[in-house]
Amino acid sequence: MKSVRLTRRAASRLEDIAAWTIDHFGPAQASKYEGQLIRRLNALAAGDPPRGRSCSLLAPGLTAAAGLLYVREGGHFIVYRETDVAIQVIDFIHGARDLDGILRDLGKKPI
Repeated sequence: MKSVRLTRRAASRLEDIAAWTIDHFGPAQASKYEGQLIRRLNALAAGDPPRGRSCSLLAPGLTAAAGLLYVREGGHFIVYRETDVAIQVIDFIHGARDLDGILRDLGKKPI
């Protein structure tokens, strides 16, 4: 099984998701949803389907998305990079946000 590593951006986003969910739906739902996201990451690390798809499908023509993968879990896209030994989570992006713009921004900054 591969290791799962969260970038600072992804770790911060996961905390934001938990805080927002607590504010809107309570701590029990926040814990449940965070667990759902973590289980998806562990499944990716174990090689279980569904596998990630290229982020270039979300942002056609964006060369910065090359090498980045995504999988949808709940209301979020989990954006990550996969190596032989690890799943490096880049970001958790809510489906209602500007995916194209966020992916373009990710391409401009070192990850």
